Amino acid sequence: MKLIVLGLLTAVAVAATAFKKDYTGFELYEVLPVTKEQHEVVHELEANYDFWSPSTVLVPPQKRDHFLRTLGKNGIQYNIVTENAQKMLDEFEVMQLKAQARSGFRLTWDAYYQWEAINDFIDEVVASSNGMATATDIGQSYEGRTMRLINIKPSQSTKKIWMDCEVGSSNDKCSEIYAGTEAFSEIESKNLGDALANLNSDGSVLIYITVHSYSQVVVSPWSWTAERPDDFDELERVGLRTIEAISDVYGTYYEFSQSTQYFGPTSGSSDDWAKAGAGVALSYTWELRPRSSNPGFLLPPEQIIPTCTETWAGVKEAVMAADGQ
Repeated sequence: MKLIVLGLLTAVAVAATAFKKDYTGFELYEVLPVTKEQHEVVHELEANYDFWSPSTVLVPPQKRDHFLRTLGKNGIQYNIVTENAQKMLDEFEVMQLKAQARSGFRLTWDAYYQWEAINDFIDEVVASSNGMATATDIGQSYEGRTMRLINIKPSQSTKKIWMDCEVGSSNDKCSEIYAGTEAFSEIESKNLGDALANLNSDGSVLIYITVHSYSQVVVSPWSWTAERPDDFDELERVGLRTIEAISDVYGTYYEFSQSTQYFGPTSGSSDDWAKAGAGVALSYTWELRPRSSNPGFLLPPEQIIPTCTETWAGVKEAVMAADGQ
């Protein structure tokens, strides 16, 4: 089977040298809500705190007492990941600089790069692909950056795979990951939605995969309700084959779950809309390495290659499973 692979460049792994703010004294917590009421309290905290994931939150010194009082008042358990976030960032920066020094100017697979370098690399791939890869602009971001859709088409094919690498969301209007006031109120989300809806207007998108970090889990809709989709058995079948293929490479532990069962209820998930809005039946969010909040989003550069290797094994298995093989 030959398929069209569609990849969307919507987020970049920024080098640690881009960290300008001093986070000395900031603490990183993992919160562990259990009940519906506790999940609602954590959700309310998102408006005033920097959440790195649904369960990991960065707390500045001046907000520490209020944060801990809120958790204690509502009986929410927590773990302290680090008492000094700046130290964690400094350690990551050293690893990043060493990796970049080894790789030199040209983009390789053992360092993180910024937007311009990734775009240059995409241009190189397209230019050297003999027509197999093309890049299409799907609109501009709020800040005027071009959003690009990468189409990898080995031959004539009517089946498509959509993959993107996105970021989380925030209720803070000043945040880079502001979710907006309603569905598609923000131009970046609208560009994404329009592109996927257009591509699947004929029902040819076989599977939708949005790649995130972290947790080492593959989740399926729904995110906003505990009710399962009517075709959950099929979602589970493909999901279980996916995590087995990922784990077979290095033995990395992965789970499969309905999103609500794993993260609690959330709104605005792209895989929910891909399934219910764009009509892609098999829609998933993949949360890659690491499993825990330490190192969390600061995955050491030396783990890029093994992460990509096992993830690609999962992609191939997911596609075969989705296609009935």
